[in-house]
Amino acid sequence: MSVRSLLSILDEHEARRGRTISLVASENRVSPACRRALASDVGNRYVMPPEDARPPGMWDYPNQSSMRSLLARAEALACERFGGEVADVRPLSGNNAAAILLTCGLPAGGRVASIPAYCGGHFATDALCRRFGHPRFDLPYDDAAGRIDVGAAAALCAAERVDLVFLDASTQLFPHPVAELRAALPDRTAIVYDASHTMGLIASGRFQDPLAEGADALQGSTHKSLFGPQKGLFVFRRGGELAERVLEATIPLFVSNVHAHHVLALAVALAETAEFGRAYADRVVENARALGAGLTDHGFDILFPEREFTSSHQIVCVVGAKSDAVRLFARLDEAGLFVNLVSVPYRRGAFGFRIGVAEAARRGMGPAAMRAVADLFAAARDASAVDVSARVAPRVAALSGEFRGLAYCHPADEV
Repeated sequence: MSVRSLLSILDEHEARRGRTISLVASENRVSPACRRALASDVGNRYVMPPEDARPPGMWDYPNQSSMRSLLARAEALACERFGGEVADVRPLSGNNAAAILLTCGLPAGGRVASIPAYCGGHFATDALCRRFGHPRFDLPYDDAAGRIDVGAAAALCAAERVDLVFLDASTQLFPHPVAELRAALPDRTAIVYDASHTMGLIASGRFQDPLAEGADALQGSTHKSLFGPQKGLFVFRRGGELAERVLEATIPLFVSNVHAHHVLALAVALAETAEFGRAYADRVVENARALGAGLTDHGFDILFPEREFTSSHQIVCVVGAKSDAVRLFARLDEAGLFVNLVSVPYRRGAFGFRIGVAEAARRGMGPAAMRAVADLFAAARDASAVDVSARVAPRVAALSGEFRGLAYCHPADEV
């Protein structure tokens, strides 16, 4: 297979993306400055720990002072944005960070309580705990409120002597009751907040402040509402045993080369968040609520209308039976409207869509565009199979074509 034929796959992908609207909650677009960092020579180089912190037998490389300075600046930015004392920017992804936490952040046989899958918990947590011998328990939930039952959670953690409460939300519409959990749990029980989805909103002061509210650490992936590269991050409220366990384990057990171009791109995204984040985060939440309202007007069942649907970048649309959800998912895909097909949180047995607006906001879309998107959802649902391709997809492409730029960042010619 030739280079040209491989690049043709990229050309086809980008051409289709230009005619579609991504409402996938776990995706976003990086800025021109981030793209420059990702394509830079830094990506060809290694970053080694200082000699006194280096595992035996690890070689040294040239130019390490500047490379370590890059890591230190990225860590300082992370601590600044999230209010922590210690950060680790070396993990390669959110799942890599979770693996470090769940395998090395706990004592042998340490006990974990996390968000149940049916309430939006991440699918990997249970597998990681089983693989590495950590008993795991579901945090009790008030399904009607879509919220952790703090009293029942405290009772569970006391009865089972839980070492770690891992708030591993993959679908998250509202803040977790972190302060209430911290007050109800003993000091020996650590709280780690998985901010993979809401990291950009948290860094912008828009969602909640987990470390200030009592979480011991914040971790997760950095490419969703944070609009950084695909990468992992830890920020600890303060140093201590948990931070030491993670920092010691990252190299050499999970990372050997730090992938410095991703570190640089993360630092750029954190700096962009300091400059543009508040306006972006406000627009994200405004858009999510506008889309929820527009879909509701068209008869779609969106969770929590009494709470304006969400406080994050996500909304959840309930369809019902899995076969019906799969059928509508295929229609939306054919039209060029991309969402996640999920089992609906808090409604056992129901299927529907997790819908995210972080990328749409990044493209400059506002509430009016979200109402137009809701119209297109209804058109895809109501049209015949032939008309989805012939009539709805061109309307999606036309709307997408109105938003070809990137907002909330410095334009390319400044970079």
